[in-house]
Amino acid sequence: MRVISFARLNRQHRDILQLIDNELIIAPVQLKAGDEVLDCATGTGIWLVECAAKLAAQGVEISCTGVDVSPHLFPPSPEPNITFLQHSVLALPSEFTSRFTLINQRLLLGALRLTEWPLALREHFRVLRPGGWIQLCEIRSKGIQDIGPRSKRMAEWNAAMLENRGMDPDAGLHLKMWAEEAGFVNVQTMEKGMPLGKGEPYAQTLEETFVGMKVHSSGENAFNVGVSEEEYDHWLKDMCDEWSEVDSGASVPFSWIWAQKPLKPE
Repeated sequence: MRVISFARLNRQHRDILQLIDNELIIAPVQLKAGDEVLDCATGTGIWLVECAAKLAAQGVEISCTGVDVSPHLFPPSPEPNITFLQHSVLALPSEFTSRFTLINQRLLLGALRLTEWPLALREHFRVLRPGGWIQLCEIRSKGIQDIGPRSKRMAEWNAAMLENRGMDPDAGLHLKMWAEEAGFVNVQTMEKGMPLGKGEPYAQTLEETFVGMKVHSSGENAFNVGVSEEEYDHWLKDMCDEWSEVDSGASVPFSWIWAQKPLKPE
C-alpha cells in the first residue's frame, strides 16, 4: 500500500505541476539563503525535495520543513536541510510562530472539515514571518459535473459524501475568503483545468483521486448517502469510460491562491 500511495501522490504532483508550467513556486516571493519553507500535508515530500533542489542549483540554500498527520510516506533519508515532522496543520508547534517565508499546501479537500479550514489559515498566518507568503491548491470536485451525465452523477454523490462528513466540496472557491478573514493581504487566485478526453495523460491521476477518496472514507459513514460501495465502483468505471469518450476541451478545475502576511499588523 505504501508503494502504491507513494507512486500515486508523486504522479499527482507531476500532473499538477504541468498545469502551471512546472513552477514549484507561484507566489511572488524571492527566497534567499537562510529562509525557511514549510510544506503542510507534505505526503511523500516531493514538492519540498524538488523545491530545495531547484533553489540549491541556483546557489540558494534554504531550510525546509514538511509536516503531515501521517509519517508513513516521508522520505527515509532527506537532505540535511530538509526535516519531516508529524504534525497537523490545525495545531502547528508553538516554536513555528513567525518563522517561515513560504508555506505550500495542496489537496486537503477530503481531509479538513468546513469548520477547520479557517483554523488552518489562521495557523498559516501565525507561523509565517511578516511579509511571507502562502500558496494553496485544491481540486474543485464539483467541476466534473459539466463533462457528461455519468460524471455529473459522480460529482453529485461526491459532494453529498463530503457534506455528510462535514466537509466542503467547494473549498477551492472559498480559499480567498478564508485567507482574507485570517488577515492575509494581496490575495490572488488562479484556476486551471486538468484536461480530459482521448489522448490526455491525466485520467489515471484523476481516477486514482476518486479511488483514494473511497479508501479514505471507509468506516466514516461515507456510503450512508444512498450509494453502496458496489455502486460507487460501477459509477467510477462509468465516469472514467465517459472521460475516454469526450471530445477535447473537457477538464477538471483546480484552484490556486497565494496571499501575503502583512509586513506590519493592521
